Amino acid sequence: MLQKLLHFTLIIFLALFSMSLGGANPAEVFAHYAAAIKNKRGTQYFAVIKVIDINRGTAREICAPGSFIRSALHKELKYDYDDQSVAMVEHMALMSLDRVFEFKNTEAIALLGSEQYTEMELVAFEKQVDIKSLARQIRSWGTWRMEFKDDKQMLLYAHALFNQGILTGEDSKQLGTLFYVK
Repeated sequence: MLQKLLHFTLIIFLALFSMSLGGANPAEVFAHYAAAIKNKRGTQYFAVIKVIDINRGTAREICAPGSFIRSALHKELKYDYDDQSVAMVEHMALMSLDRVFEFKNTEAIALLGSEQYTEMELVAFEKQVDIKSLARQIRSWGTWRMEFKDDKQMLLYAHALFNQGILTGEDSKQLGTLFYVK
């Protein structure tokens, strides 16, 4: 009970602090992350996590579907896919309020798509596309879809939009279509 109260207090504090700075609301960002982790439908929701690669001694943000994040944690922890293990992985993912995970298993890191794009490519993309403006438009429109010919471009959009507090998903019936998840 105390842990839940502390968790709630931390989220409220971060939300108020962030709003005073004009950034994305951390409570909203965490809610989007939780939705991606919990989502078990065919449509994949994207979330951004920070991956610490113990082998290389590197740390970076990576955008991946929630199911890929769960699978990477299963692989890293050597957990099976029985009901108890699935519940434990989901719980562990949701208890990581900062969304930071350490990985040593190279297969687990590969599942996250760490080679899809670099941090420099994300920075260059954000200089080309006015993501803050796009995020405001998406919120005001209440709907948004965009088709992509390659996964890299879609991941760049999903990553940048997630960091602006916009949850996106890939339509399982139309692969390559990124859409706004309300």
